[in-house]
Amino acid sequence: MSNSLIKPLEKYRKSLRMLILPYKDFLSDLKQFKFERCLDLGAGTGFILELFYDNNLINEGIGVEVQDIYYKKLNDHLSVISDKSLSEIKGKFDLISIVDVLHHVKDKTEFLKKYLGNYASNNNYVFVKDMNPRNPIFRTYNRFHDLVFAGEKINEISTQNLTKLMEELGFKVIMQKEKRVFLYDHYWILFQKNV
Repeated sequence: MSNSLIKPLEKYRKSLRMLILPYKDFLSDLKQFKFERCLDLGAGTGFILELFYDNNLINEGIGVEVQDIYYKKLNDHLSVISDKSLSEIKGKFDLISIVDVLHHVKDKTEFLKKYLGNYASNNNYVFVKDMNPRNPIFRTYNRFHDLVFAGEKINEISTQNLTKLMEELGFKVIMQKEKRVFLYDHYWILFQKNV
């Protein structure tokens, strides 16, 4: 979707996401953990970074986004940057978050290998929240939503296939949950690197 089409919708994006995202549930699930540094893939406006930071889950966060309209410093501890700028960032991240991104990624294996291989450290965590394709009615609704609002045909990944892929990459499941909010089926999984 072009920047000219995204810009007018931006002022509504955060409030709409708050309505359909089970953020209180996954924040509650993550409260038992404390992460220092988070890399948020597909960060958009930095909404997830701000949620994590405001709820004391992280001390510092960097979001990576392909849309240049989002590049900005959110505060002294959070920023959204280009993927091309990420190579300039030093150090590893103990949390990598991937929230509502994988269904937009065509080659999920390459995407995960690239970021987890370069930025995951030993004993690090990966938090994935995505659309659950299990129910065909709600899957169709979400596909229509993304076609209208993102101009994209999406390709979901089931929890089973994601778990299998992450296991192949050396991660194990620590927590897994599902929830429907309105017409949206969600799942979230926390993975930990096998050491």
